[in-house]
Amino acid sequence: MFYHFKGTVTAQDYTKILTVMSKRLMLVFSGAMLLFTGINVAINRQQWAVSVFMGLIVLVVGNLFLRWQLKSRFLKNFKPQTIDMYVTEEQINAQMNVRNVEIFSDRVHFFEGRNQVMIFKKEMLQDVTQWEAFVTMAKNLPLKTKK
Repeated sequence: MFYHFKGTVTAQDYTKILTVMSKRLMLVFSGAMLLFTGINVAINRQQWAVSVFMGLIVLVVGNLFLRWQLKSRFLKNFKPQTIDMYVTEEQINAQMNVRNVEIFSDRVHFFEGRNQVMIFKKEMLQDVTQWEAFVTMAKNLPLKTKK
């Protein structure tokens, strides 16, 4: 079955992906900082308040920097992409090394690697009645693993 997508992928579409990625990074960074702060407090019991204060400052500044760095670097070089393409399951299998698929109510993300993603939005589909069939196809798509 052919799915005809026509429209523009904007910076806001990629910002949604970056927001999720930055939340994951900040969670990992926060966990590591809390662990190091706990160890520092255990070692310096007399100055525990200073250790907690410094740990919180590094935690907040580090999280703000991670969020700013991810988004500002990406958005500085971003150019909107206009898409007018017909997509089939066979084409996706042959031309893309899909490693992960994220399905939302209004869009589908096909991840090829760490920095490669194809975004298909429901509003870009020319025949909106095909959306459920496209989502089902995306769910059943065989994922490729790293070699």
